[in-house]
Amino acid sequence: MNTYERLKNQFTVSISQPLQFEKEDYGSFYLSGSWSDYWAGEHSRSEYNVGYSKGFSWGSAGITVQRTWNEYGDKDDAMYINFSIPLSNLFWWYLPPFRFYQP
Repeated sequence: MNTYERLKNQFTVSISQPLQFEKEDYGSFYLSGSWSDYWAGEHSRSEYNVGYSKGFSWGSAGITVQRTWNEYGDKDDAMYINFSIPLSNLFWWYLPPFRFYQP
């Protein structure tokens, strides 16, 4: 087992804020950060995320931007785009409505 895989300490902070104005929903904003160190050596890892998501009549959409530093100090940036659409919205012409019956 690589000694860098043996987690010693981890600290995570997350903040989320709904964006509403006069009963109008403008989505949600969030910010998170994480710091970890390991039993071997003086190295640590850090990760920061900023994101936005919004619900729509057809489902929801979101975007996240991430910055990560590994135990060697190498930086990596990523962007994620997410769409969530219920199958009933995609196949409305094919799927019958779900019903629950009691005997």
